[in-house]
Amino acid sequence: MRGFGAPEGLFAADIIIDQISTYLQPNGDSSIIRELNIYKPGEKTYFNQTIEKKDWHVPEMWTKLKKTAEYEKRLKDVEEFNKNNEFRKRGLNMTGTKFGIGITSALFFHQAGALVNIYKDGSVLITHGGVEIGQGLQVKMIQITAEQLEVDMSLVRLFETATDKIPNTTATVGSLSADIYGPALINACQQINKNLAPLKRKHPTLTWPKLCEQAYNDRIQLFASGFYSVPDKFIKNNFENSEVNFMYFTQGVGMSEVEIDCLTGDFH
Repeated sequence: MRGFGAPEGLFAADIIIDQISTYLQPNGDSSIIRELNIYKPGEKTYFNQTIEKKDWHVPEMWTKLKKTAEYEKRLKDVEEFNKNNEFRKRGLNMTGTKFGIGITSALFFHQAGALVNIYKDGSVLITHGGVEIGQGLQVKMIQITAEQLEVDMSLVRLFETATDKIPNTTATVGSLSADIYGPALINACQQINKNLAPLKRKHPTLTWPKLCEQAYNDRIQLFASGFYSVPDKFIKNNFENSEVNFMYFTQGVGMSEVEIDCLTGDFH
């Protein structure tokens, strides 16, 4: 499980909401309590970060999902099913979530380096300090590089993470890697684009491979190291005053309908 305690905390909070709903019994619909407790713009989290209207989308997603998934109709169907079945029961639930991006207890994590090498045949080799663990990081980095250099993704290759290429790498944690290694690659690509700009103006019709070959012949630097650090205004903490500021929140809303066999425990 990923999340360093966040999933457990979310689960505990969800159980509390369920217990409140069971006690109050708001028409048998626990989503009412959840909806009433969704953060509103301008409110502060328990760690004193203000919810900004422009960055807060859970209320909109909640309303949209409730409508498109026909929540009210499905809730009635579930109630009818439960009345007509003694040993098989169904439940319907909606929940929203947010996850703060960044490592607020280790601000030094918010920095990254990258290296971009372009060869005279037009191929591109990139290296960065992130690690692929199934989150799709490497594909993102290739996409970012291809977009910045305006080349096809097939020309971009990735060298495995190595500290002789990128020293002092930041750990791949906190859903942070794409947000720091991406900008580091952008920084490197921008340096190369700046080097190539005069040549592009001089030879506007050259293909990318021919442009790289001409750059080599003209002794133009075709490699660059990039660096990025998250601006201080996006990450800060004051634990003594229970103040933490994440870069932003990933957000989502989900709906689940579950049927369980009360005799065997089988569910789907």
